[in-house]
Amino acid sequence: CAAHLLHLVVKGALGLTSTDVGLDPETCDFWHLIQKCQYIMSHFSHSMKDTHLLREKQALTAVPEHRLINDISTHRNSTCAMLERLVEQERALGALFWEETGVLRREQQLDQEEWSIVAQTVELLKPFKRFTQLLSSDTASLALVVPMTQRVHQELTSFLEPAATRADTVPAVRALARRLRAGLQDRLGVLSKQKAYMLASMCDLRWKGLIAERAGKFDHWRAELVQMVELTQAKRATLAGAEESGGESSSRAAVQPQPPLLGSVPLEATSSKALEMDLATWVVGPSGGGERRRRQGTAAAMVREYLEEPYETQATDLLSYWAAKEAVWPDLSAVAQHLLSCPPSSVQSERVFSHAGDIVSPHRSRLLPWTVQQLVFLKVNLPLFNFPALDFADE
Repeated sequence: CAAHLLHLVVKGALGLTSTDVGLDPETCDFWHLIQKCQYIMSHFSHSMKDTHLLREKQALTAVPEHRLINDISTHRNSTCAMLERLVEQERALGALFWEETGVLRREQQLDQEEWSIVAQTVELLKPFKRFTQLLSSDTASLALVVPMTQRVHQELTSFLEPAATRADTVPAVRALARRLRAGLQDRLGVLSKQKAYMLASMCDLRWKGLIAERAGKFDHWRAELVQMVELTQAKRATLAGAEESGGESSSRAAVQPQPPLLGSVPLEATSSKALEMDLATWVVGPSGGGERRRRQGTAAAMVREYLEEPYETQATDLLSYWAAKEAVWPDLSAVAQHLLSCPPSSVQSERVFSHAGDIVSPHRSRLLPWTVQQLVFLKVNLPLFNFPALDFADE
């Protein structure tokens, strides 16, 4: 699950994957700072009196009257959300701590330098939050993982360049950026060498072979894609021969052949559509163009003609595109749909399990398994057919 790998990168850089024992001094300081922030949030979640006082200060300081967010270690982006809310409520909390000395002891409050570190940390974690949101969308595919990893890595590298670093950037935040970049390279950098991720990237019409070309591996991954298409062509020919000889039933011969499996491949607050379009623009730059010749042929010819087509940076429904190309490149289309239909994270399946938990309740505990399965199927798939969302709030 790529989203979980990102979660581990952030937790590791902040020193939250273990206790402070064995951490280097810089990471240990961050660990203590996060612990202090967590204590502040936890205090207000357990004290109704101080929560009421905070509400009053929010109104006086014109701060949004939002509740504080606790950091939950198993929730992705939870730490970033906690720190964002803390920065948002800085004025209200500062006024409360100044006037109500009994709320928290002085050593439990954040000083001016710690507030600055928290604010800069939020800005540093925002690319990881956007990346996680993009991977968690219902339409996300494996093709997003490698380019998004490269983009976040480039943003961290640019942040660490002397010309880009602001004079008021705290040294601890620069050290955090280095740890994030190292963790990103260690956990997700290896995915650029895995067949599933790179071929899925090649089949994404928004950047096609640009990712492989930047890595100096364009010819290698193009040959791998051609090989998969050739294997699919061979399978199609085998099924067609079986149909002619009468060895296979007509129903089986009509089934769309599936491309070969890749083996054991580890699948490790802007809208997702806008994030994908922005990512495509970053990868491609100014869109290229050019007409192509539409003709079927060998696997190499199919791949070459596809790669010669202009980029379509505004496209986000990749599966619909490849379904429409079945008549032009049938075998390449089958390979592309096979690669792009795999989600990059477990979020989609987790949502399905959550729907089942919502359907089976104490008041509906005698549903048959088949009925639960059908209800979950309808809940998940009806929006794909533009059915309106049902609102049961008034019932």
